[in-house]
Amino acid sequence: EQSEEDKSSLLILSNPVIDQLEFIIKSDLTMEELQVFIIDSQGKVLISQRQAPSGRISLGLSGLSASKYIVSVKQGRRIIGTKSFSKF
Repeated sequence: EQSEEDKSSLLILSNPVIDQLEFIIKSDLTMEELQVFIIDSQGKVLISQRQAPSGRISLGLSGLSASKYIVSVKQGRRIIGTKSFSKF
């Protein structure tokens, strides 16, 4: 049986993250734009960014302090995936 972590449609390429969060979306996308959110441990959205639909996303995080965060990706009303990561 797969764990919840394995079922995510997001694959983070380098965890922990230094300045650049890169991840792959392992889910079918439509042509609708993506919304990418970076959320802190208190649930506050720190970054909200619109992206063209792409299977690979790169996001600069140099302004964030070292901590644990969550990346969440939506397309329209559909949540593509949510995954936690650490930033150094």
